[in-house]
Amino acid sequence: MALALDQTPEFWNRRSDGEGERAYDISNSSYPCYHYQDLEEVITLVPNDLSNLNIVDLGCGTGELVWRLLEKGNPNVLGVDFSHSMIKKARDPETEKKATKKALDEAKQKVEKTISELSVALFLRGTSTAEVHARLNDEKTKRMKALEEEFEAHTTMLQARKATKTSKQQTPTFVQGDITKDECMKSILDHFGGPNINLICVIWVLRIVAFDNAIFIRNKMVELIRKWASLLAPGGTLLIQYDHHEKHFDLLLAPSSTQDKPSFRLPNGNDVSECKDQLEGIASEVGCLKLESVYDAHARYPLISDTTLKVVHEDETVKSFLASHSGASERDAVLKYYEGKKWMTESQIERSSVYAIFKKL
Repeated sequence: MALALDQTPEFWNRRSDGEGERAYDISNSSYPCYHYQDLEEVITLVPNDLSNLNIVDLGCGTGELVWRLLEKGNPNVLGVDFSHSMIKKARDPETEKKATKKALDEAKQKVEKTISELSVALFLRGTSTAEVHARLNDEKTKRMKALEEEFEAHTTMLQARKATKTSKQQTPTFVQGDITKDECMKSILDHFGGPNINLICVIWVLRIVAFDNAIFIRNKMVELIRKWASLLAPGGTLLIQYDHHEKHFDLLLAPSSTQDKPSFRLPNGNDVSECKDQLEGIASEVGCLKLESVYDAHARYPLISDTTLKVVHEDETVKSFLASHSGASERDAVLKYYEGKKWMTESQIERSSVYAIFKKL
């Protein structure tokens, strides 16, 4: 559920501290496909060469997008997130190494477990798909190939991470801050020595800070975008995931018509053209921005792994947290498990997103 502006800190404290952090780690490995697809969409929307540019990722989480941006010319990148737990993970240079080592070590286990862990392996810069497959025997390789063909998102994710390690790569900076507050904007300006930022990315978090119970709050959106635009250099770019919509369905029961490309609609009923009209109006109200382009993306993914459901089933603390605090899809997954239904190959998630690119006048 989307939250009002003044509820944001309480929400993220609950999601990232203590038990919530454990539950986040599990759900993060359960829902890797569409998060990484979002990253892939963003990467295609930014220039191929980001050399010497100043870039900020607002709501950076554990830093996945920051690292992807560094691969495109080694820019100067700052990641900001409200959650201290997320920032702690983003700052830890061992996070990626540990994640991939775990994936490789557990590749000897059954392929369903392996695929779940391989999703985590994508955090490591410089680990190729071939290196992972080298740890699999022939039978498991064949089974994985079959599942990759069935779930294209996994294939895309595995192919996306290529060897990019370089001794000259900059180390990104990660800081904790509330991206809705003036104090945070001042800290970012101080970091870059003024409004010298060439690219700002805002992915995943806009619904949290600018929607209230899934209802678009225009004045909040204008206020926030005006704050973020104040950080940009003239001609700088603000790239926003305006909103996303998810629909879950059972493949065994779904009619063939569900295979068609879905028509995107926001929770409040707006389609892409209406989104564009809204965004143009917002740019006009902000006053210093021009809406350059709007993109929509649609994809489907396997919803949740059988392995993860077993973890939820066996850990009462995590199960309780997911059931009381997480999104509907996670709660449904727990319920489906107890109903004896398997969610690995029978169910998928259909996700649609709209991305907006603004230019600073």
